[in-house]
Amino acid sequence: VAAPDVVVSASVVIIALKALAKSNSDPELALRAYTIISQFCPNIRMGALIYGLLIEVLATGGCVEEALTVLHEMEEEGHRPYETTYVMLVTACERGGMWRRSLSILEDMR
Repeated sequence: VAAPDVVVSASVVIIALKALAKSNSDPELALRAYTIISQFCPNIRMGALIYGLLIEVLATGGCVEEALTVLHEMEEEGHRPYETTYVMLVTACERGGMWRRSLSILEDMR
């Protein structure tokens, strides 16, 4: 994949992820966008808001494992998830029959 010729701002990334979340778009598209942002847009600081939006798109799209992976990456980089991020993950785990993981996430919220 060639590097894009445009400079992308954090605002553009946030708007795009919000649009994906609202449209219940394909979570694979969110993963591709995240990969492109990570590889080709080093000026984008992946803050709690961008991570949270990505987790929302993945979790609501049924990609629970991927959403949990992004959560771990977020935490490793020192960002604390918003409460709504935890709620989305707990809900997604519950829907996916991952009740033990839901309990673990609730414990992490303490």
